[in-house]
Amino acid sequence: MKLAAALLLCAALARATDATDECASSLAIEDVERYKRDGYVIIRNLFSAAEADVLRRAIETDPLVASNDMPMVDSAGARSKLTLWNQAGNDTFGYFARGRRWVNAARRLIGSPIYHFHTKVMLKEPRVGGTWEWHQDFGYWYQVGCLEPDKMLSAILAVDNHTIENGCMQLLSGSHRVGRLAHGVSGEQAGVDQEALGRAVKRFPL
Repeated sequence: MKLAAALLLCAALARATDATDECASSLAIEDVERYKRDGYVIIRNLFSAAEADVLRRAIETDPLVASNDMPMVDSAGARSKLTLWNQAGNDTFGYFARGRRWVNAARRLIGSPIYHFHTKVMLKEPRVGGTWEWHQDFGYWYQVGCLEPDKMLSAILAVDNHTIENGCMQLLSGSHRVGRLAHGVSGEQAGVDQEALGRAVKRFPL
């Protein structure tokens, strides 16, 4: 599982765990410091492979996902999809979103109380899935009234291999420290201002 700060610059490439609750609530001091320094931290084995498989099957079979997916075109005209909802319901997705492991990890990093903002499923079809343009999550959230980036984070669970070949997310480590950057339209997505992105790419490691 990856937890990323709201202001961290991130992008996803186009396509070419069994643990106890205490795992999240007892994050090492070094993990918290790494999150503050780099803008993200990876917590391995927070969920088992079997649990991730349950979530993968729900993504593939739950009509909630297919009936609400939104195609999003990138700057090159390629298309990816996402499904987004705000309620953490009494289903597989709600179980993961409200689970103590998520909540405890988030509370450890940004304090309490913790609330669910939204659940999002990113869908990339083999060989044709597009890019998620470089952006800050806070670039979206700011537009809907979320004004404190240090009070929000993104929690990401990969349900398959997270590799360059299959379209992994990329981060500019430490880029959350530059603050909120201007965003414009890139294809059908919100992308960070290209001049600001160019400066960030030179300054922060990928």
